[in-house]
Amino acid sequence: MPISVDQKKWGAEYVQSVAPSNPTHGLSWYDTSSNKLKVYNANNSTWTPIPAVVGYGYIAGGLSASYTNIERITFPFDSGTASVVGNFSNQMRMSGGCNSSQYGYNMGTYNGAYYSYIARFAFPFDSGNATNVGSLSTITGYNSACNCSTYGYSMGGNNGSCLSIVQRITFPFDSGTASNVGNLNASTQETSQANSSQHGYCMGGGSGSSDIRDYIFRLTFPFDSGPSSDVGDLSGTKREACGYNSSTHGYFVGGIELGSTRKSTIDRILFPFDSGTATNVGNLSATVYGLMAGLNASNYGYRCGGLVSSVYSTIDRILFPFNSGTASVVGNLSSSIYGTTGIDNTDFNSMFV
Repeated sequence: MPISVDQKKWGAEYVQSVAPSNPTHGLSWYDTSSNKLKVYNANNSTWTPIPAVVGYGYIAGGLSASYTNIERITFPFDSGTASVVGNFSNQMRMSGGCNSSQYGYNMGTYNGAYYSYIARFAFPFDSGNATNVGSLSTITGYNSACNCSTYGYSMGGNNGSCLSIVQRITFPFDSGTASNVGNLNASTQETSQANSSQHGYCMGGGSGSSDIRDYIFRLTFPFDSGPSSDVGDLSGTKREACGYNSSTHGYFVGGIELGSTRKSTIDRILFPFDSGTATNVGNLSATVYGLMAGLNASNYGYRCGGLVSSVYSTIDRILFPFNSGTASVVGNLSSSIYGTTGIDNTDFNSMFV
């Protein structure tokens, strides 16, 4: 039978217990009898199993017992506790995180002062220390970050005053200084991000606790000049949230609004989002804010850590495409963390639905 929308998560053209009839070379089939993804080779008339791709999510830095820790979960993470797998050489918190297919990057930090550090670790990172590989062009903390397959972008932030700057690195970035390639439509900090294959989105934030916004700004890849586009609004004004995405939707989760009201809401936009208002599609397992880590697996989105009434270690999860309900608690970080960054090695061009 042809693949349905629900079955796209297997990355196959057919999902069934028997081989498709009259296959052509390169046809993909998820064999439900053996739970294996297979591809057809017309040269020898055989179905060849495709090895499963193991994905990881990294919770990088933050305010916790150790500001330098890098923790890891293995996708699909559904129970247990994240593992500490390495460290940064500097305290990294209130940073922007992004990834290429080979590396994870943390950009900028605030640890009592603002710094321009860019640190890198290679996938799959399971031990050792991240490497300092360069600097942002402008000292920045409280920034967010997004990426396409060739570039990583730091968006907005603060260095004593609120910033609109967009800074760019070219993958694989291993030395030098990021380039200033444009600006957001407004100076903003404590934002959250999402990626599609064509656009990066910067959502929410503000210039401080008395200025909280509902903006959704968009970069068109490869973004190299000019301002971003103001393409719409969240369902309400929020900052200190986190973001993640599938290949079809971006999600903005949690946060805090004016009056210090914590939020559990999950807002969703449909790619390519270019106008309108995000839809409130459900809730996290708790009202939580504090710049949590957001992670993408091919089938799931994860929110890690944050602040409730105190620092939080919980990890909750939604199943894509999430359109109603409440996120499920699936585990914990090794310690309670906020002001952290989420980085994953999920390639949305090949692994997402």
